[in-house]
Amino acid sequence: MTILARVLERLTAAGTGTIIEYRDQRLDGRALLERIGRRARGLGAADLRHGETLSIVASDNVTAFEQLVAAWMCGAGACLLDFRSPAWRLADMEGRLGAAMRAAPRAADGGEASLCRLGPSAAAPFAPGPDTDDPVALWQKSSGSTGRQSLFPVGQTRLARRIDAAIASMGMPDWGASAVALPLAYSAGVTQWFAALIHGRPIVALDPVFRLTELDQVLRRRDVAETALPPPLIRRLAALEGARPRYPHLAKLVSVGGPATPEDKVAAVRNLTPRYRMTYSAAGVGAITRILGDEVLQRPASCGRAAPGVELTIRAGGRICAPGEPGEVFVRPADGPVARPGDLGWMDAEGYLYITGRVQGMLSRNGVNFTAEQLVGAALSLAEVRHAAVATCPGPDRDDQVILVVEAPAALRDALEDRLRLRLPAAERPDRILLVDRIPLNAAGKTDQPEVEALVASQLTRGEA
Repeated sequence: MTILARVLERLTAAGTGTIIEYRDQRLDGRALLERIGRRARGLGAADLRHGETLSIVASDNVTAFEQLVAAWMCGAGACLLDFRSPAWRLADMEGRLGAAMRAAPRAADGGEASLCRLGPSAAAPFAPGPDTDDPVALWQKSSGSTGRQSLFPVGQTRLARRIDAAIASMGMPDWGASAVALPLAYSAGVTQWFAALIHGRPIVALDPVFRLTELDQVLRRRDVAETALPPPLIRRLAALEGARPRYPHLAKLVSVGGPATPEDKVAAVRNLTPRYRMTYSAAGVGAITRILGDEVLQRPASCGRAAPGVELTIRAGGRICAPGEPGEVFVRPADGPVARPGDLGWMDAEGYLYITGRVQGMLSRNGVNFTAEQLVGAALSLAEVRHAAVATCPGPDRDDQVILVVEAPAALRDALEDRLRLRLPAAERPDRILLVDRIPLNAAGKTDQPEVEALVASQLTRGEA
């Protein structure tokens, strides 16, 4: 059965029962079917054709969900893009997809969407699509941690199977609502949203940008049974003052994205809910490992063992490492090729994974992966910049604090900051910019990274960076 058939079946069966709660709205199955039908008619009137791709740049999950299902009803596929992305990045993605139409941001008021038919792209579609009879439902995106963001298609039937597998592997309880704070533009958000919908769980949707007090208020509700959040948000919740555990009624609190620290995992189990679980995952790959409850207290430094259907190996120098031997993490999901999340680590004899760091040049902030090369490239787009490098140190939230070191005149700082704002989303800009007369080079004429790190450390100590 296709994902469209599963969704329509669920909405029809729900009737007047609440499916989505968002702001002051309670949307039942009948209302959602009407809204989706209206959006589908709007797409048809705008000439979205069978087999084309719709770019959805929605500012809330409800609108994104409705536009996505509406596109499926028109026989089209879709790609969900983060509305906070700069215009040049959206245009680049749409060009690589060969997107035929864009559904622009709009609040979830049930009104008509702002649609824009896109002209012929100079770039060919990124990929020809699956060589099967399964029509494309969704183009998903990698995190871009190993270079330019990758795009790959997931078919209607295949996406339904993925959601069913997620429901089975996550052990979703049969009661309570799912609090959704992750944007649908993220792979983990799509999985959480559709798993709750198909499993018959009401969805409490938050805005993509919200206050911590708003999330805390939702999670304290006794009718909310589960949620999935990135590690920095869970860390902040665990630090709130009050009774412990804060959410004893939660059947599941999942940490998704990059690995959480041992201290954060133990604090989540003790301060939030004993049913906390960490899912180490990567965009475009899905869940890689899981660890939960008592396992966290017994092995706080571990990310857990491989999720069902996942083949996990540690490799160094082209070979598979023995237990305890460090190397790079490689993953083969049940329905995809081998992937490289960009992390270094080792596995013990029982198959528990331990992450020790990032592959050189890969950076992470608030669960967003990007490369030093991207940041350096943005700086070098200014002709006055002679050379650039990146150094990192632990930030206040244990993410990478990123320092961009630039060989350029001091007067260039304002122009450089303006250029970075234009070329990079906020999550990929440096925390600090250090302008220097000369960036250290090694004997081969390349950046001497240890010397750059030492230079930055010295400047930080003196308070000059």
